[in-house]
Amino acid sequence: MSRSRLLVTCATLLLALVAIWSSPALAAGGDLDDNFDGDGKLTTPFAGFAYASGGVVAAPGKKLVAAGFYQVGSGNDDFAVTRYLSDGTLDDTFDMDGRATMTLSGGDDAAGDVAVQGDGKIVVAGYSGDDFAVARFTTSGEPDDTFGSDGWTTTDFGGNDYGQAVAIQGNGKIVVAGYTSVGHDMAVVRYSSAGVPDSNFDGDGKVTIDIQDSVTRAWDVAIDGDGNVVLAGDANGGSGLALARVTPSGAPDSSLGGDGKLVTDLGSSTESANGVAIQGDGRILTAGYTYTSAARTFDFALVRYTTAGELDGTFSGDGIQRSDFAAAEHGFAVTVQPDGKIVVAGDSGSVSVDYRFALARYRSGGRLDDKFGGDGRVITDLGTTWDSAYGVTLFGRRHKIVAAGRSAGSFGLARYLVA
Repeated sequence: MSRSRLLVTCATLLLALVAIWSSPALAAGGDLDDNFDGDGKLTTPFAGFAYASGGVVAAPGKKLVAAGFYQVGSGNDDFAVTRYLSDGTLDDTFDMDGRATMTLSGGDDAAGDVAVQGDGKIVVAGYSGDDFAVARFTTSGEPDDTFGSDGWTTTDFGGNDYGQAVAIQGNGKIVVAGYTSVGHDMAVVRYSSAGVPDSNFDGDGKVTIDIQDSVTRAWDVAIDGDGNVVLAGDANGGSGLALARVTPSGAPDSSLGGDGKLVTDLGSSTESANGVAIQGDGRILTAGYTYTSAARTFDFALVRYTTAGELDGTFSGDGIQRSDFAAAEHGFAVTVQPDGKIVVAGDSGSVSVDYRFALARYRSGGRLDDKFGGDGRVITDLGTTWDSAYGVTLFGRRHKIVAAGRSAGSFGLARYLVA
């Protein structure tokens, strides 16, 4: 190589190194996505107190939908829904300002979950007064009058009944899960796409599940590849993780634990499974929290089961992974990336330390993923005294992670890069 050519090559290399040294740090998994509202996070106020207790889901047209409730003054709660464009801007084609509300029976109406149909209609489930409640909004944010009565319907189990989660089956039928004070049992309803209880589901569309004759509650629901309904929650008055599975006809699925239900004891006086997800191979993930007596605080608890309901020994050695963020942590939602990595969202904090959004990502074998936030954990401050993420979803072609919940008295959302 000639001397002049060598000098040019060295100069080019030097300029490339200077460019690398002077450029901003490369984006990494767990970083906030600044293409979302400028800094990766936002809050959406309503006229009164509100938060996205019903989580978040992606919608057609590269949009995001969050649901929860709002209250004006000392009045009753109402269902509340927001829809955002991909950059975090409120979608003004949805009820004119991106925010829609619905008053149901006149009592407290609180949403526990949200799902979006293939046609873009939004299904919100929770409770109204003492009954299960489910409502459907059109794509423009109006109550859908082809669903139930005036866009909503309620279901009574005979006691104080609280819907908490919703899932939509491939055939368009809608499943809502929660619990009832009658027998202190898990409860689930399946509706037709028109909002009518489905008589092909246990005869009247309703099923209750008693586990170990204890106080049992369902906090989340998922539909597996066979159309079975999988419910996760707590049993024994909140001192054990509860899992149940019923067939598409509403019968207990005996292939899970022998009778379609089981309890996992993590050795704590207070523990719960708040989120459930089904992996592509049918294995079941539950996410929640457990009280660690030695540290006298709460930690994320992620558990994986085989399709038969056994703890999966290929996951963290015993099927159980606990994660501590150095405060009190509560896991509320879980999702699985296309590459098999698992994301749990919740909060971290305490009475003396403000709560913040908390996310953890795990490799498929259960180990925290150090390519997410450096050690598998990310905490996000939305700028208020209480930020809790109650839902998590994947968004867009690159499967960015979106968490939603409360930020003081407003809806709060944050979007994160995957890698």
